[in-house]
Amino acid sequence: MAWLKWWSRPSSDWQAARAEEYKAWKDVNGSGRFTLRPSKTIGKLSFILLNQSDPVTELPVEDVLGLSYETVTDPSQASGEYLVFLNGQTELWTDALTRIAACLASQPDALIAYFDTEVFDQSRKRRIPYFKPDYSPDLLLSSPYLQTPLVIRRSLYAKLEPLPITDPTFLWDLALKAVEKTHLISHFPTIVATVRADRLSPGGLHGLGGPNSGKEKRVLADTLKRRGLNGTVKAGPIPGTYRIIYTSAGALVTIIISTKDRHDLLSRCVDGILQNNDYKNWELIVVNNNSEQAETFAYFDKLRKNPQIRIIDYSKPFNIAAIFNMAAKEARGDYLCFMGNDTEPISRDWLSRMVGYMQRPEVGVVGAKLLYPNNTIQHAGVVLGYGSAPDNSDRVAGHPYSQHPLHPGYFGVIELQRNCSAVTGAVTLTRRDAYLKVGGYNAQRLRMLFNDVDFCLKMRRAGYYNVYAPEVLLYHHERASLGEVNVNFNIDPSEIRYMRDTWHHWEDNDPFYNPNLTLDKQDYSLRLPPRPLKLNS
Repeated sequence: MAWLKWWSRPSSDWQAARAEEYKAWKDVNGSGRFTLRPSKTIGKLSFILLNQSDPVTELPVEDVLGLSYETVTDPSQASGEYLVFLNGQTELWTDALTRIAACLASQPDALIAYFDTEVFDQSRKRRIPYFKPDYSPDLLLSSPYLQTPLVIRRSLYAKLEPLPITDPTFLWDLALKAVEKTHLISHFPTIVATVRADRLSPGGLHGLGGPNSGKEKRVLADTLKRRGLNGTVKAGPIPGTYRIIYTSAGALVTIIISTKDRHDLLSRCVDGILQNNDYKNWELIVVNNNSEQAETFAYFDKLRKNPQIRIIDYSKPFNIAAIFNMAAKEARGDYLCFMGNDTEPISRDWLSRMVGYMQRPEVGVVGAKLLYPNNTIQHAGVVLGYGSAPDNSDRVAGHPYSQHPLHPGYFGVIELQRNCSAVTGAVTLTRRDAYLKVGGYNAQRLRMLFNDVDFCLKMRRAGYYNVYAPEVLLYHHERASLGEVNVNFNIDPSEIRYMRDTWHHWEDNDPFYNPNLTLDKQDYSLRLPPRPLKLNS
């Protein structure tokens, strides 16, 4: 049951179901129900009240042991260790000071901190919880999702040169500049405030675009320039959101496709590379895995006439990880693009946009938005931990909104450039040097499934970010080729055990998927009963 239907059909049963979920969550975690207390005394809090022409901000009266705080309207007047920025549409919950103090006390090294919020849609009189991911650099370039309250250590703020506090883009500019100075960024998955919005976009986003769109584009353009990145800022598909179109450097890309017969699928995929592709500097390696049909070999002979295409053989039983690893050794490109033979490009700039992200040295893997042939969603990022077993034994990973009609998703997750713990291996681009650094795909333990998730997690462990790029659009005729040759798609229990044993911490705590959201359904609905907030003592 997608949250979008709550927003777009306010009179339907969907709204009532989602409202009941949130009510159940608030019965445990709502305003005034926070039971944790700060584990230690923290420095003084300076609440910076911005844009108070029509204020709703009012500090709650709380007796928080040892907590000192003040309210000012200009950061230059602040004397506290922590600056807590609030705009005029932010209404703190009655126990917000306790929540903020307890969270900051649990992570005393944090230089930036942010929290989840409740969004009050004033036009429809509805309250929607915004349960955010941990720090996602690409999402922050798509929308100012950190919002308020935003906490920045005064020592860090002193190193920044933000816009004037009267500028409506002050907070977004401040956040973008602050994250450039530190990696000590903490997200606390507890709601501390209600943010009022005149009207929500279809994705649940608010307070963006309109008369400020030009200023917001300027903030993003200045950010690209400051970071030495080449690209342009475009309006996003959800009002008030944006997409960065990075300029491709033109480096050689090796595209790798494995196939066993199915000339019909392979030709459609290759035709997309040849004819529906504006990126010119590529080579294609087609790996023949025990094909048998004469028409397949005739097609191979045709492909060999193209100097950009090579055919190599893998004569052992199907093992996609081993196939990709072998082909990677033959690659000449700086980047490797792995594709299923059952994929088909839709957007002509699919490859150039993927390559563009590689300007940024922190990006390890780029994944695409994939649709089934009936235009429902196949892949819009991977969430770790999806499953159904009570003991978590089958919880590895899954695709949110799979087989749903196209829509923005929970606060735009389907349409916004953002980071994920993993993306599907059906279409991915990665750095060849990073691929070799992490050891490529695990051909010994993951011959068929989860090798893409395992590879992405190895990249995360090595310090890279994985990016979901929704502007990169392809069809995925999923598993059509292998289904014709009777490959068994029953999940191998040993592959599940390996993934659980190796990655259980991340699979139970996906940093890009809020712990207040359920892992039992793949639609971003709420986790019930709620998961208690865990803080370091």
